[in-house]
Formats: sequence, structure tokens, C-alpha cells
Amino acid sequence: MLIGIREPVEHALSAFDARRRKAPDWSPREQDFFRQFPDAQTWCDGLGSREADSAFEFLGHVSSGLTHYFCGGFRECLDRTWIYDTRTLSSCMRVLFARLNRPLPIENQRKHNAAPARVRVSHDARERLRQQLDQAVRLYRELQPLTLTQRGVG
Repeated sequence: MLIGIREPVEHALSAFDARRRKAPDWSPREQDFFRQFPDAQTWCDGLGSREADSAFEFLGHVSSGLTHYFCGGFRECLDRTWIYDTRTLSSCMRVLFARLNRPLPIENQRKHNAAPARVRVSHDARERLRQQLDQAVRLYRELQPLTLTQRGVG
């Protein structure tokens, strides 16, 4: 496999759980999402459906974050995310950039993320999430020459 996937899976679940606990800050879109997917197990079970994949954009932000990094607009990607806890998102990005041996475009003095919440989900749900992460990184690998060319490198 391209990257060691266990940490990103844990971070994805932690990001879900951290946002779920901040109900007073939810946007209308998030309210709809958490009404449909009230816990991590339900969300993971729904992965692959348009609702689960489009409403919870964690994987999309990770993969577009990698692409934006090579296009020079990484900060804009963070600004647009609806996971407002950018420390959680940057922690996920840090893991993926380390696996890809790329310098991290995030200025963050924290050496590690705070202890993540231990979200319990089934092995099958984790496997679906792992496959989506793997697919996002594979897509990034395929697009990488294109993004480098857009920056005038290739």
C-alpha cells in the first residue's frame, strides 16, 4: 500500500467525532449531515453513498489539499473547509505529507495532535475508509505531474 493508513483513519474518525461534539457551531449543512449520520459507525457504513461522501468532505479536503499545495493555494483550501478545527485537518495533512516525503506547508508549532477521541467503529467501516484514503492518494499520484506542470515546473 502507498501509505501507512492506520493513522489517517484514526484522524478521520477523530475529526468526525470532534466536530460532532460542537453542535452549537454547526452550519445548516452540518445539521443536516449529523441528523443523517449521528455517529461514526453510521457515517462509515454510509461511505460510498453520495450523501456520506459529499456531506462529510474530509477525504476531499485531504486530496484537494495535496493538489492545492502543488498549485500554490494550500491556505485557501484550509479556509474553505467546513472542518473549522484546522488543527485536526492539519494533523491529518501532516500524516499524509510525511508518507509522501513532502515538506509540510503548514506552520504549526505543535509536535503532535492532542490525544484523539477513541471512536469505536467496525472493522468493515474502517476498511471502507482506508480504501477511500488509498484511492485519494492514488488519484493524487496520477494528478501530480499535471499539478507540477501547472506551476511551470514540468
